[in-house]
Amino acid sequence: MEYPPSPAGLRRRPGGEAVFQGRAAAVPRLRRRPGLTRGEVQAQGSPRRLPGRHSVQGHLRVGLRRTETSKLDVVDFGRNPQARQFGRYGTLNVRYGKAKKGQPPRRRNVLSVMDWAVEAVADYVENVRPRFGFPDHPALWITERGGRLQPGSINDRFEAYRDAPKLPKDLVPHSIRHSYVTHLTEDGVDRRFIQQQVGHECDSSLAIYTHVSDDFMNTSLHKALAPAFAGA
Repeated sequence: MEYPPSPAGLRRRPGGEAVFQGRAAAVPRLRRRPGLTRGEVQAQGSPRRLPGRHSVQGHLRVGLRRTETSKLDVVDFGRNPQARQFGRYGTLNVRYGKAKKGQPPRRRNVLSVMDWAVEAVADYVENVRPRFGFPDHPALWITERGGRLQPGSINDRFEAYRDAPKLPKDLVPHSIRHSYVTHLTEDGVDRRFIQQQVGHECDSSLAIYTHVSDDFMNTSLHKALAPAFAGA
């Protein structure tokens, strides 16, 4: 059987098996923020991390923007009848999403999908936040002095947690959004669902956020080619 010419980024092993080698050959060169591996993400969310870690965990749990994270209130959580295992943390009402020029902030409901992240946030709300002594403050993330945690403070805390295990310096809070999109993509989650989760209008924006591994690319390639070569 004669095989068609390989597209850019594909190489054939002896015997005709197609493999993907390197994203740069198949994807336009775009300046992307780096992402975190699954292990690095869960290390940031570990209950044994440094004090003040919970604001970063909230940022991690659904790939929010810093301003979206800062402006969350305790009452923004809700139950999802389709995911009862998450209890009162099944949904999150993001009220201050990124706005278009001249328009008010865009709202969206974000669904919980990662159980370890829900556990981290529940630990903060139920065990850590009450210790600050401001039960009537509406903000979810509060400081030791009873103020709402600001985006700049999220930056500072993220950098402390990034530097403690000597992760790359070019990782920034927004890298967490990229990682969230990438990990859901590798888990086979529908792209439209991911797009709604992170508040993107265009799928092209979502593509820039995705940093899938070569192993994932190879698996996807084999699935795509299987029907064509089934009768070979």
